[in-house]
Amino acid sequence: MITDFQKKVVEDNLNTSTKSDLLPDTTEEENRVDLELSNKYAYDELLQDLEMFCRKLFAKAVKLERISLAQRARINWLRDGDQCTAFFFKKLTVRRVMSKIYRIEDSNATELTEPQLIRDEIIGYYSNLMGKSSRSPGEVLPDFERFISRKLTDEDAMEMVRPVNVEKIKSVLFNFPDDKAPGPDGFTVGFF
Repeated sequence: MITDFQKKVVEDNLNTSTKSDLLPDTTEEENRVDLELSNKYAYDELLQDLEMFCRKLFAKAVKLERISLAQRARINWLRDGDQCTAFFFKKLTVRRVMSKIYRIEDSNATELTEPQLIRDEIIGYYSNLMGKSSRSPGEVLPDFERFISRKLTDEDAMEMVRPVNVEKIKSVLFNFPDDKAPGPDGFTVGFF
């Protein structure tokens, strides 16, 4: 029976024995051929045109390889980050710890640390807000005014609620790099 450790060793050996990066080998070979051909056929116009074509083909292959490597890295992140792996559960635990409320001050500036007292204070605070006269959308609650250093001007506020311009969205999307995903689905702009 093969243990997980033995499988890992075999996988590591396979990963190091197969070469995915073709650039160093091709560059050395290209330099050698350049030197050899430049001496023999320096003035042959047909060969110069053929060389130019081959260089363009080579540049395109290099670009495609780099795109492929970038996409492979993205796929690994999606595979490792979104499935039920140890990594996923560690991230989930960190998020829970970061989003938990451990202490809070009540309206009398008394610090509350008991979970039940914290819960009651939060429910009480929001219950007091319900049923009061409604405020205008731009009005800030007096308690929070001290935390807000800058406010939107009326023009900026109107700019944020104006109708969506389809042409603007199209221009932004078409200016995205091919290897970036504009949304949470992970599909890159190059896919579309």
